[in-house]
Amino acid sequence: MNPKTIKALTEASRLIGEGRKDRALAHLEARIEHVKSTPIGLTLLGLLLAEAGRHGEALERIERALKLDPAYVEAYRQQTRSLGTVGRDQDALAAAEAGLRLAPGDPDLLLQKAVSLQELKRLDEAADTYAAALALHPANPHLLAGLGLLLLRLDRPAEALNALEHAEQHAGAAPGYDGAAIARNRAAALEALGRDEEALAAIETARAGRGDPQIELSRALLLLALGRWQEGWAAYEVRDMSAARGDVATIESLRAHLRANGFTVPEIGNDPLARTPVWAPDAPEGSTLIVTAEQGLGDILQMARYLPILAARAKVTMRAPKPLHRFLASVDAPIEFVDRIEKGRRFDHKIAMFSIPRVLGTTPETVPVTVPYLRADPERVAAWRDRLGPEGFKVVIAWQGNPLGTIDRGRSVPLTAFAPLAAIPGVRLISVQKTYGLDQLDRLPDGMRVETLGTEFDGGEDAFLDTAAVMAACDLVVTTDTSVVHVAGATGRPTCVALKFQPDWRWRLGGHTSPWYPTVTPVRQSRPGAWDDVFERIAALVAARAAAV
Repeated sequence: MNPKTIKALTEASRLIGEGRKDRALAHLEARIEHVKSTPIGLTLLGLLLAEAGRHGEALERIERALKLDPAYVEAYRQQTRSLGTVGRDQDALAAAEAGLRLAPGDPDLLLQKAVSLQELKRLDEAADTYAAALALHPANPHLLAGLGLLLLRLDRPAEALNALEHAEQHAGAAPGYDGAAIARNRAAALEALGRDEEALAAIETARAGRGDPQIELSRALLLLALGRWQEGWAAYEVRDMSAARGDVATIESLRAHLRANGFTVPEIGNDPLARTPVWAPDAPEGSTLIVTAEQGLGDILQMARYLPILAARAKVTMRAPKPLHRFLASVDAPIEFVDRIEKGRRFDHKIAMFSIPRVLGTTPETVPVTVPYLRADPERVAAWRDRLGPEGFKVVIAWQGNPLGTIDRGRSVPLTAFAPLAAIPGVRLISVQKTYGLDQLDRLPDGMRVETLGTEFDGGEDAFLDTAAVMAACDLVVTTDTSVVHVAGATGRPTCVALKFQPDWRWRLGGHTSPWYPTVTPVRQSRPGAWDDVFERIAALVAARAAAV
């Protein structure tokens, strides 16, 4: 290695040690002629480019380093990190395995292999990789933290908590250790075990001085789950998607987090509403108000209860996904529904749907619960009633949410869990399940029958019109915690919702009732993962209702 290369790398290392990585990157880029022929220099440059968010350039430098020296293990470490960051998980796995052929026990490469397997949904293989890695490196905090996150995804919170606590115990001054992420995941494990107050304490410790939007979001949801709504609604404003409210990097981090958890997130770009003031109850009556839908379809239906309240005070336009417009239009209020804001259109005020409870001071005791606030189309109800016929006690069922987001972890159930309901004499199970989990209809146990409604069921551009009508034509709804329960609750249908041990925040209060939906009966797991008991209790409720008809 020539003296100029050594000098360039030495200075870059010094700047990195001082925390001045941007200066180190500029230093190396200015001296590219001296470092481009050495794998060490190219790999260091790749690392700095990756940390600056320039992942395409980083990967190009790493690939050049590996061409110069195919046995340079550090290059494989950086390559698999960068590939994982840009979502090329299969390539990241291949890079980790190539590095491990050269350094079989390398803890960083074992970690990256496990992470890649996890992202590829090969969870059992990821668990095996962590086990093998921890057998070699039992006190490695990065491996322990990764295992904890995997165990959370596998809905094994007690084991996850143990791994995460060990990660914190062994952290010391481990380079690259993300204490905030570990604390956040430890809080998630405590929450999953029903230890909400301990989880909140962990979050409060983790958030001290950090300004991490994901920690703030976790704190807000915990406060809401605990019934501390005044604090919770205020804290929940961290989810705000308006670029006018904070720095873009923080907002984009939060947007990515919401997307990863299965939420729909509106584009912000050149937001035409950025300078529109937020609505408050003392705004002049008759002023124009734009209400912005946010998050999942079920969330929008839940918050639609506030539309008549707002429409009594303002001229309301609601921006919402177009497939929901016809169903939302059944609300008893003069609302204009749009899916985008036309260029040049102005409003006196704006409000995002999940800011309405904060502005109105909603508490568990003051939730607007007049139902139905959305209604099924009478003609569709009549048509479905004729098609289904009068026979039997008709139970509408749904069992599967979107499995692509972590929000679905532990909340969906196998269709076979409904077998005790199918065994009740005179009960008919009628599926309104769409898209996900339909393959389970081909694997029903002997004696279990589930009726389906054909490909035309809710098959047009509009969402939930047939779902709401079928519910109105049937006797009862039994569902997991997906958008289906919000359709049922908003239309006032008698419903049982099967909930995991620690469900979403909106179901934590009320025991066997819900502050949001008076016709919905929550039936909760007595312990994590125990669905048999839930459906035995639901079957008893169904049998009693069927006998009373």
